[in-house]
Amino acid sequence: MDCAEILKEIKELIFDVESKIEGKHRNEFDKLYDLIEDLEEHNRESEMQSESASNSDGRLRRMEEALKASEEHLRLVVTNANALIFIIDNNGIITLSEGKALNLFKIHPNQIVGISIFDIYDDIPKVKADIREALSGQMVNSILSIQDYTFETVYSPIKDAKDNVHGIVAIAIDITERIKLGKEKENLIRDLQLSNEKIYDDANRLIRLNDDLIVSEEKLKKTNEEKDKFISIISHDLRSPFAGILGISEGLLDYYDHLSEAEIKNKIELLNSTSQNLLELLENLLVWAKANRDQVAVNKVKIPLYKTVQANIELLINNAIEKRITINNAVQRNISVFADENMLNTVLRNLISNAIKFTNLGGEINLGTNCAFEKNRTEIYVCDNGVGIPTDVVENLFNINRKYTSLGTNKEKGTGLGLLICKEMIEKQNGRIWVESKVGEGTCFKFELNSVIEDNGFYEDE
Repeated sequence: MDCAEILKEIKELIFDVESKIEGKHRNEFDKLYDLIEDLEEHNRESEMQSESASNSDGRLRRMEEALKASEEHLRLVVTNANALIFIIDNNGIITLSEGKALNLFKIHPNQIVGISIFDIYDDIPKVKADIREALSGQMVNSILSIQDYTFETVYSPIKDAKDNVHGIVAIAIDITERIKLGKEKENLIRDLQLSNEKIYDDANRLIRLNDDLIVSEEKLKKTNEEKDKFISIISHDLRSPFAGILGISEGLLDYYDHLSEAEIKNKIELLNSTSQNLLELLENLLVWAKANRDQVAVNKVKIPLYKTVQANIELLINNAIEKRITINNAVQRNISVFADENMLNTVLRNLISNAIKFTNLGGEINLGTNCAFEKNRTEIYVCDNGVGIPTDVVENLFNINRKYTSLGTNKEKGTGLGLLICKEMIEKQNGRIWVESKVGEGTCFKFELNSVIEDNGFYEDE
């Protein structure tokens, strides 16, 4: 193979390698490519000079000198290229080893010339496989790590005009720094992703904390309002009955000798009635305070509704009889509700007692159910045909800051806390309570609880 063919092979290989590299290495190979073109031009000029001087010894010497200069120029270019450059014959023998990158392995140029490449890389099967593939006529591009360095290597077959392979040219570029920068970039991206995830998690945590603080603040505000109301109830509502008891008892003491037996009995009855109202108020205050402060545990069980309603009617039936009031239990008998039994009884007693209190003599009270089967919920109602409640009062009936109380149709007194207790207890059982009323026509208190329809039909009355 002559000089022109070698230059052509190296030029093509440099062009192929240059297309696969970037950065500072590309600039160096641009220079190398330009130098090879200069050498080709110089070689062509030498050939032309050779033709014109074929019959002249002087001209022949000048041609030989020019060729030597061209070869020296090529040697300088190859020696100073920042790469590993090898030429290997068909038997794997290294015929040229050049390039500044040889310094990385403390090898001098041509130090390994004449040695089989297969012996040098005996313990690296990939290199041997790549070389054999290139010797078969295929161009091979390979990335390989040797010691602490990573190289991208192009193996290019050297072919004659008949496409016969006479060896290969291998150019290896040190891409260690590029790989390192790539890994650093990947690590940076990963760190940024982790940082973003942490920022996102911290932001969500702060949002949750802020939401919790808002909820806590609202609860605290509500607690303070209820505490103030509780103090107001104690200071105002307890003062009146105590004042009444003191007034009646002082009257008895001061005028006992001047009072008739009937007058004394009347005052004792007043004392008893006032004391009972005071006791009811204290009990309601205690129940409401415990429920409001979450000191009442909720123990939900399945309760047969009809029998529970009937039991509470019977507890209060004497109060209804005194006012000739009829109480009807129209609750569907095969319904069970999921509720706390004590809380349910407290709610029913309060609502039935209220209905009796505000129903006129000879009136009627109806208890019943409306079932929302698709939701497994049951609406329980306690309706009377009594005096009714004004619209403006209905809107605030369950508001602790608007406690409402009035005398019953038979001058019965109330504490104003019964409905608040009902609301607290129903809501603690995941239910809801509301009221519908018209003045002069009556009132319906309704509440809703989770329920189930029993398959065994109706409960038998005990």
